[in-house]
Amino acid sequence: MLFLLVAVAVPAGAEQLSRTVTISWDAVGWIVLQVHDDLFLGTVNEDYFDPETQTFKPLESTDNPILVACNYPQGCTLTVRAVDWLVPGGYPGAVPDDFLVDFQWRLAGGAYQSLGTEDVTVWSADSPAVAELSVDYRYLLDVYDVPGQYAVTLLYTASAP
Repeated sequence: MLFLLVAVAVPAGAEQLSRTVTISWDAVGWIVLQVHDDLFLGTVNEDYFDPETQTFKPLESTDNPILVACNYPQGCTLTVRAVDWLVPGGYPGAVPDDFLVDFQWRLAGGAYQSLGTEDVTVWSADSPAVAELSVDYRYLLDVYDVPGQYAVTLLYTASAP
C-alpha cells in the first residue's frame, strides 16, 4: 500500500490567518395576485334566442388567467365576491339577488356556480404555493334582460391566515 503525504510548509516567520464570514438575509411574508383585465361579454340581440327551444345562448368568457402566489408557511386563500353591479333602470327583477343569480363563474373544468355578495373560496393552499388559475364567466340570458348596460364588479382577495 502506497501513501502519499502532502504538506504545505509555512516559511519560517510567516503567519497564516483564517476567518469565517456569515452571509445572511431576511424574508418577509408576501402575496402576489394578478387578475385578468376587465372583460366585455358581448352585445345581446335576437341571435342569442333559439325560437325552437325558446331558450337563450349564454354570454361567456373562458380561460381568463389569474396568478396567486405566497410564501406563508400556512399557505394562502383566494376569494371572490361581487361588490358592485349595474343594471338598466327598467330591469324587472330584484337587484342584486335576481340579477346575480344569472352571473356565474367557475375554475376551468369545474362546475359553474352563481356569485353573490359574500366571499367564495376560489383556491386555497396549506403551504407556500404558486397557482396559475383559469376562470370562466357566463351570464344566463332570459327575456327579462331588458335593453341597457349591465356590469358586475368582482373583488378578488388573496390572504394568508
